[in-house]
Amino acid sequence: MVRRQCDRTWIPTIEPIGSDGPDGIGYDQRRMADVRLKRYLTEQRMAGSLAQLGEDYDGFLQGLKDRIRAAQVKAALSVNRELVLLYWHIGQDILQRQARQGWGARVIDRLAKDLKRDFPDMTGFSARNLKYMRTFADAYDEAEVQVMAQIPWGH
Repeated sequence: MVRRQCDRTWIPTIEPIGSDGPDGIGYDQRRMADVRLKRYLTEQRMAGSLAQLGEDYDGFLQGLKDRIRAAQVKAALSVNRELVLLYWHIGQDILQRQARQGWGARVIDRLAKDLKRDFPDMTGFSARNLKYMRTFADAYDEAEVQVMAQIPWGH
């Protein structure tokens, strides 16, 4: 066993000898010891450089995290708004076509199958949901939906 000095700290390491030396230490064990030594030295260097960052770094990091979280919330609200409006418009289109062209309930089943085929990765366009969209559009006018779309619906 040999001791090496690293950054004023003595670290015990295994002395590299031939592939399976008289001490019974094989290549893999020496290699793992070298990996541990490199990892330790890297951690020591990182700890030293992080200590030099000071208190300003913590404030900077917190500011970045706050901005990221705020952007995530804004993005989620924007997506929510667009989906609420989309669902209302789909429901409104179904209502209008049923009134003008005499579409029956079977058209909604066909729409659901066609939308699933064209958008296989998307969910929410089942026949039941399309009927809910139609009911939603029948219950509220566009001005009310515009206001609803602004409300965060999360828990």
